[in-house]
Amino acid sequence: MSDASNSSEVISLSVVIPVYRGEETLPELISELQPFTLEQETPDGRLFRIDEILLVWDRGPAGSDTVIRELSSQFSFVKPVWLSRNFGQQQPPSPA
Repeated sequence: MSDASNSSEVISLSVVIPVYRGEETLPELISELQPFTLEQETPDGRLFRIDEILLVWDRGPAGSDTVIRELSSQFSFVKPVWLSRNFGQQQPPSPA
């Protein structure tokens, strides 16, 4: 097993955020995640960075879509994902 602190490999992360009524909270969330788009080191010495933040919008209520458009034009690491309809929260099937 190799020592993580000697490895120069940077772990690339994608963050997926399902958006529901996020028009007021998304800007602050993206601001809090932005520093992690630069190379960071874990306490164990592993290098990582967030390469993309996927904001998934499924045609829910309110103005989240407008905020997603604004954030994706402001930050290159923010990527919108537009679903064709509102899929809602799914319940697991009942046992037979």
